[in-house]
Amino acid sequence: MVVKALLNEAGTAPAFFMSRVSQVISFVFQRLRTYVGGSTRHGCDMSDDKHGWDANGHPLDPRHHWNIPNQETPEEWKNRIIRSRLQMYERAARAGSLPAVADAVADCAEFGVSPPSWLVQAVTKIVMLQLRAPIPGAKGRFSTREAVLRNDLVHYERWDAVVELRERDDSLSWKKTFVAVSEILKGDAAGSKDTIEASYKKIQKGVRKRSGGASGLPYVSHRLKKLG
Repeated sequence: MVVKALLNEAGTAPAFFMSRVSQVISFVFQRLRTYVGGSTRHGCDMSDDKHGWDANGHPLDPRHHWNIPNQETPEEWKNRIIRSRLQMYERAARAGSLPAVADAVADCAEFGVSPPSWLVQAVTKIVMLQLRAPIPGAKGRFSTREAVLRNDLVHYERWDAVVELRERDDSLSWKKTFVAVSEILKGDAAGSKDTIEASYKKIQKGVRKRSGGASGLPYVSHRLKKLG
């Protein structure tokens, strides 16, 4: 009804029409602001509108939350944002969302924060699942990447023992070195003289191909046993 009446007046009195429209808009915005601001935030109850509003529709009460500047420092803002995002990602990840894990890792890198424990566990679990997945076409003992890596670790431990012993006593012949290492090593890395020699040559061959000395060694995870 208000709009219809205003439109009827518009044809004969444009200036009056614009004045009425301005009054209506101002009234509506004041009511909206009163409704939004009608809370006890900062100890100020705006529902009674006793402090009023200025000509631009801004609250006159200095305690109103509109008049209190944002006191967050950039560091506080960053911490609040990343904390909120990581909580959201964690909920999604626990529900089975892999993209949430990827987003959490990316945000930790972008914001320069350490990943929370749940994220470390999630990434480790994903990697281990990939390592334990069957290798296409592979059969037998080494049908998964995990089995291959564990076997590489055994070869590396034997190679490392040989290198260490040779550094301590370079007067030993290669034969005596392999025999001594076979008597020292226990557990998965244990083996006969010939087994120790074969593992040493296997790793040493890779080192020579890379021509990088110790830095040319293939990467083997010493955490695989712990993560088993």
